[in-house]
Amino acid sequence: MKARYHVALSAALSLPFLFIGEYWMALTCLLFGALIDVDHQLDFYLLFGRFTWNITELSEELLEHNQPTFFCPLHSLEFIISLVLLSWRFDMFVGAVVSVTVHLITDILFNYRKELDLLRVSFLYRARGELRLYEQFRQSHQQPKETVK
Repeated sequence: MKARYHVALSAALSLPFLFIGEYWMALTCLLFGALIDVDHQLDFYLLFGRFTWNITELSEELLEHNQPTFFCPLHSLEFIISLVLLSWRFDMFVGAVVSVTVHLITDILFNYRKELDLLRVSFLYRARGELRLYEQFRQSHQQPKETVK
């Protein structure tokens, strides 16, 4: 799902929290649902060799070029579990749990329609396999070194 739709969805998800007077939950719902895509910076850098703060480039360029996502640690079941644990102590993180969970569900439904592999929700599973993909990608795109005479 494109970043602008995630922002709109996070705003809609934060409204019920506002209506019941849970302003901190509404704020974390909006912020976490929209800013979770910051972890695409690592993937963008690994693929293109530079960072960008252009939202379209950051989240949508990766989708349009059909490049594999390498890491995205915030797009994971492990991150949701850590937020659930935080929300038991700090109520305001309930909004973050809701928005990150919905963010992941929409990413799975819209981005992985062809290959629905629910294990890809685990960062540890992805990192184990994706490191091999990263190495293959780097080897296939390395410039040949010039020999010194």
